[in-house]
Amino acid sequence: MTEERAGRHKIVLGRLKKISNNLDPKSEQLVQGIRHYETFRAASGVSLDEAMTALQSAVASEYTTRFVCQGRDCGSSNEWANA
Repeated sequence: MTEERAGRHKIVLGRLKKISNNLDPKSEQLVQGIRHYETFRAASGVSLDEAMTALQSAVASEYTTRFVCQGRDCGSSNEWANA
């Protein structure tokens, strides 16, 4: 797990679009706090849908999901990588 110090963080809450060479989320919110990054690896033979369902269930027990998207509904993966 990687952790970033308390500070102001932009949380993207909608599809990303590139407009005039700038990333423009459909919705966003500035929040103050500590940001955590984690990478998960599913066991061999576990489908993406199964892994996502398990992860969403685990997260729902402690947190509120503000935005979920899948595939093209998210916007370009390149834009998310650079957000």
